[in-house]
Order: sequence, then C-alpha cells, then structure tokens
Amino acid sequence: MKYIAGLFFGLMLLSTAGAVYQGYDFFDLRIRGVKVHAEVVSTSSSRMIGVQSGHSYTSVRKVAFVTADGTPFIHEFRDEFSGVEAGDKMTVFYNPADPREVIPGTFFTLGLSLAMGTMALLSLMMIVTVWRD
Repeated sequence: MKYIAGLFFGLMLLSTAGAVYQGYDFFDLRIRGVKVHAEVVSTSSSRMIGVQSGHSYTSVRKVAFVTADGTPFIHEFRDEFSGVEAGDKMTVFYNPADPREVIPGTFFTLGLSLAMGTMALLSLMMIVTVWRD
C-alpha cells in the first residue's frame, strides 16, 4: 500500500507543479501584461496524424492585434477558442517586453490550473489515508 501512496505522492507533486505554473502564467500576464482587443484573421483545422481513431483534430487560430507602441502583431493559438471564426473579436494579454508572449483573455487556463490543484489535493488526501493504514 505504501508504494501506491508513493505513486499518488508523485502525482500530487506533478499536479502541484503544473497548477503553480499554469496559475502563475494566468495571473502574471494579467497583472503586468497589456490587455488588447484582437481580431481573428484565420482559422484552420487539420486531422492529427498517428491517432488510431482517425477522428482527432487540431485547430489553429491566428489573431492580429496592435501593441501599445503601434506595432501590428499576429499570434497563433493552437487548440484554443473553439467556435471562433475569422473576423471575430477577442481579448488577449501580451508581455510588453516580448509581444510574442501572448495569452488569451479566456479563463480556460485558470480552470486547468484549478483542476490540477484539485488533483493535487485529492492525491494528498489519498496519501494521508493510505499512510495511516
């Protein structure tokens, strides 16, 4: 049983590290980044090669925005913004020191971070339960 507890401990560490990273990325650019409105300039979807079911797709959305100094910029998001089409408006946050660092203005990353943090807490609870036995 203690080996299983060790496995869950490893999962907890990985989940915690992932949650911290995702949470930091989410809040860091929202605090020190620049919020701008962007326009979707193109969307594409392609079937993933090597997937056994043959029904898995990946999507690419290119968005254009203008930085605070007036420089036009295009960023490519992969597998984000389902249902968004060319011409749609959206919000993004970019790093003023490096405009290539862009995150969407959605809460998907926060949700992922919260899910990973919840996984870490559940793993910790299981470890404590197993360790006591």
